[in-house]
Amino acid sequence: MPSIPTERTRASEILCHVQISDVYHALTGVKRRWTRQDICRAPAIWRGGDGRNVSMEDSRGVSHDLTSDEGGGVLDLVGRIQIGRAHV
Repeated sequence: MPSIPTERTRASEILCHVQISDVYHALTGVKRRWTRQDICRAPAIWRGGDGRNVSMEDSRGVSHDLTSDEGGGVLDLVGRIQIGRAHV
């Protein structure tokens, strides 16, 4: 009998199929600057950043804010963007 996927399994499957840079662009509409094939930079709009201080690496699904030294995966980035919108 096949096992029934859990919510965590489904979420993991979805997250491994999205590009973190595409998620950033979809939520912000801000253009990214590509530095390598799978790495781009963009502003940290959630803290009013105007420089390209956020690095996003699609192959690993991670982002890193070079100014605040914070980072994480797709859901962390979504949270930062959404919280930033609430404070605008």
